[in-house]
Amino acid sequence: MQGLNGSAPQVNRYPEGNGINRLYYSMRDQALLTDKMIRSGYGVLRAGTLMVLMGSFDTRNADMAPMVPYTRTEVIDTNSDTEKWVGVTPVLAFDDVAETVTIPLDYVKRFKVGDEVMVYVNDTGATDANQNEITVITVTANGVTLTIPGVGAAIATATELLIGPCSRYDDFSGKTVYVLDKDVDTGSGTEGIGAMGVVLMSNAIIYKGSIPNYNSEILPFLGASADGQHIIIK
Repeated sequence: MQGLNGSAPQVNRYPEGNGINRLYYSMRDQALLTDKMIRSGYGVLRAGTLMVLMGSFDTRNADMAPMVPYTRTEVIDTNSDTEKWVGVTPVLAFDDVAETVTIPLDYVKRFKVGDEVMVYVNDTGATDANQNEITVITVTANGVTLTIPGVGAAIATATELLIGPCSRYDDFSGKTVYVLDKDVDTGSGTEGIGAMGVVLMSNAIIYKGSIPNYNSEILPFLGASADGQHIIIK
């Protein structure tokens, strides 16, 4: 044996970021990775976060946001887990007649005109107001108002709202989910510019416990299968 630069067989596992959990079980060098632009407003995202392309269902943009692969009940009832619900945005106020929702100013960069969003409604018997597109964004000192035509009936009797990318697992029609390869700081507030991040596309075995927003229902859209504590992405 001749040390790290010698001829002895070696396995080099590179760190994915500053987190304490390892993402890769297989060798990272064998994974197929690509660069993607990530929306601003989400602060520091952990390696392993499931990501989704933003935009409408007809036209996906090149930039990404954290996926929210959960139902209305799951989000409303357990949204206190900030890492699990990193893609969810709080709503300050809403108007069912004008069909608007207002979010904090710190999250102004999370959405763009043309994005289709999911509105999670705290109302017995209500359903997710999904596949509704933002048509107008108005920024004031008190918050950011999103005009979302078609959302009025769903929020008319709501007592609480949350909003996120239209990325729940049953809204997909193809493999559109990616895994963030390393920690990345997307910034926040009005001055945030987003960040270029590296995402995993295929050919890797990763640890299930290292995915903060994991839900088994998204496995088909990752082209993956679960095997105990591991996820195999082909």
